[in-house]
Amino acid sequence: MTDTLLASIRYVVKDPKTAPGEKGCILHYAAPSGFSQNNFSIQPYSNIKMRNLCTANLTYEDHGLIIASIDSSQMRPSDFDDDDWIEKAYLPELHGGICKSLGAKDVTVFDWMLRKRARSFPQRHVSEENEGES
Repeated sequence: MTDTLLASIRYVVKDPKTAPGEKGCILHYAAPSGFSQNNFSIQPYSNIKMRNLCTANLTYEDHGLIIASIDSSQMRPSDFDDDDWIEKAYLPELHGGICKSLGAKDVTVFDWMLRKRARSFPQRHVSEENEGES
């Protein structure tokens, strides 16, 4: 894997007709007559240089963050549907990786939450591809 690749990134762009203090919204139901389905668009920007943070040699002291390594070789995405597995297998592995990376004796995971999104959001248009995809 290379440390740098070119990608397309999609940004939310506010509709210029939207009032300055109005938050972005999208309706997941039919909009009333005369009311917009959403007040933003998603615009792609091409040829954005992306770097691999795992090989960037970041340090907590210099950058305020660090990439911690864990052994995820036996972890599968479906494992994360099981709260007991997360607490008994994943969190201890995460704990060890953070302690090792920071040189800490202990860290405390106060709480955790698994965030999932519907595959359709944000919906990607068929014509949009990242550079190098085919």
